Amino acid sequence: MVRATWRAWRVLRGVLSSLGFLWLLVLLLAPHVCGVALGHGDSSKFEAAAIEQEYRCRTCVALATLFREDVMLPAVGGLHTLSSQTGRKDSDAVRAGARQRLVVKMHDAVDGLCRRVHEIHRVENNRLGLVTAETDNAEEKGKQLRLHEDDLFGSRRAVRDAVDALCDAVLEEVNEPLAQRAFAALLPASKNSDEESWTEGKETHQLGEAGAFCEHQRICTPSAVQSIVQEEEMRRQAIERLAKKQQTGEKQHHFLSFESWRAFNMTLMVPVILLVILTAGFLLRRRRKGKTAAMCDGHTKSE
Repeated sequence: MVRATWRAWRVLRGVLSSLGFLWLLVLLLAPHVCGVALGHGDSSKFEAAAIEQEYRCRTCVALATLFREDVMLPAVGGLHTLSSQTGRKDSDAVRAGARQRLVVKMHDAVDGLCRRVHEIHRVENNRLGLVTAETDNAEEKGKQLRLHEDDLFGSRRAVRDAVDALCDAVLEEVNEPLAQRAFAALLPASKNSDEESWTEGKETHQLGEAGAFCEHQRICTPSAVQSIVQEEEMRRQAIERLAKKQQTGEKQHHFLSFESWRAFNMTLMVPVILLVILTAGFLLRRRRKGKTAAMCDGHTKSE
């Protein structure tokens, strides 16, 4: 009896020791597992916030670029035209009223920047001629929200969709600063080098200045602006290479067309030359036969 009790106690003690060890192991591993899970969740939230922040930056740069090209430059040109049309006889009130109407027009243009962004994106989305062949892999890549790859042929529709979705919210933030720049551009006395850079009629898109504006509004980071500028430069170079390739292809097509035309003419010339030679030989032979027959007739008559 005592021996059986002792054996039962040893078994029970072994079970309790195993359970205690397992409980200690759980207590040691639980903080690590929970920390990894929380860290993964925090990293996912951080990554999502970074993606949204960069999309906001891209939206701001797109708005600022359109503001310069579609609002500032035409308005400054209209102001110069207005200055040339109004003579010295016009009163200051007349010139001030014309300038005020131009300012109101620019405000309306700023309010319609998102509409222009949507229109441009629709055109790019419908530009199917430049998109490469659709494959399953390319379609999956097009759905990913990738930020640091060049959009050469209008293939990153997801980026444009995100910009369209954020456009109204970002425009609400930058509406007043853009309007202030627009108003400052119409007042020559208050114009500084910053406003002058926005009104220079250069062919390049001046993404760096638009990015600097968005940095000043605390919407963009320098690294995000640098990525956008580099993408635009890669896009421009790729489009130039495509244009040169098309021009080279057209020249080769013209050269091949000329070669084909010459080969076709040579192919036609050979039978024509043979036909002329045969015809000439046939006529010469008939002429000789005619002379021979005439000589024979002459001999016959003389006999």
